[in-house]
Amino acid sequence: MKNLKVFISVFILCLSCSTVINKNFKELDKGKTYAVLPFKNYTETPMAGHRVASVIEAVLLSKGYPIVKAEEGEEIHHKADYIIRGAVNEYGYKAGLEGKPVVSISLYIYDTKTGKPVYSGSISATGWSHESVSTLLQKVVDEVIR
Repeated sequence: MKNLKVFISVFILCLSCSTVINKNFKELDKGKTYAVLPFKNYTETPMAGHRVASVIEAVLLSKGYPIVKAEEGEEIHHKADYIIRGAVNEYGYKAGLEGKPVVSISLYIYDTKTGKPVYSGSISATGWSHESVSTLLQKVVDEVIR
């Protein structure tokens, strides 16, 4: 019985430390259109901003949200109701024997008509050593965009 209590305590501690989501996320309107811009990359991982934007776009599409795609150099502000952008603060693996994946992003959604943000939030997560960074990112983005 004592071992079970210790296991449950450690399990809850691990869960509570692995993912932090700071959000005031309200459900997005599926009748509106969205454009996902590449995120700023503040990491040492090349193209992390493009990777994060790609995962966010894929999750939105899988949930039925209309996405506006722009060709290189094309202006998308007049085509989309909302612009999604942000920054990647951490994207990679922790140093050490286990090499756990870590990801931290800031996310902003702007109304294209007013230019004002309608949502801002941050997501930070640490996964298990058998997971990839992309898998971890997809899990946390899927949790935020319900």
